[in-house]
Amino acid sequence: QLVEHYGTSTALKGENVCFTGSLVRGTRADMNELLSHIGATPLKGLTKKTTLLVVGVPNPAAWKEGSSASRKLEKATALHEQGLPIRVLSEEDFFALLEE
Repeated sequence: QLVEHYGTSTALKGENVCFTGSLVRGTRADMNELLSHIGATPLKGLTKKTTLLVVGVPNPAAWKEGSSASRKLEKATALHEQGLPIRVLSEEDFFALLEE
């Protein structure tokens, strides 16, 4: 259903997208199918090639001890501070971008 609703979006064409946290609107497989359909590349992990990190509902049980964020979000922040152009969006903002 995601492809049916957002399948004509060009907002993320060429982006390399990674997800963290629990997603509300669909499974990661659903999201990856949507990304592939609209010309974006889904990534399993965060790398220097990542251009967008989408943050779902946080799961503190999966965070490393003493942390206040997911490992992917911490890594994205560090890479951004090194000058890499990684944007971080909530799942809600991700879908708002697809609506544009």
